[in-house]
Parts: sequence; structure tokens; C-alpha cells
Amino acid sequence: FPSDEAATKLLFLALRNIEKDWKMPQRTWKLAANQFAIMFGEEPVRISV
Repeated sequence: FPSDEAATKLLFLALRNIEKDWKMPQRTWKLAANQFAIMFGEEPVRISV
């Protein structure tokens, strides 16, 4: 990867795509997903349990 930010962005996008198939979200995923969203200017993650 050309930079750490590029690698982190790819990880964020991959996780955002696979979370659609999750049956039950991980307990700490909302916190991590919202931190990614802040870093990359995305909308905060809304996960209903």
C-alpha cells in the first residue's frame, strides 16, 4: 500500500461491505465503525440489536 491511510481505508471499506451479511453484530463493532467513519468522513454507523 502506498500509505498507512490507504491500507486503513481499504480495511474500512471491506468491513463496511461484509457487515451487511452479519446475522448479529459484534459488541465492539459499533465503536470501531464509528471511529472509521469519523476518520473518513462517512455517516455514523447505526446498528440495531
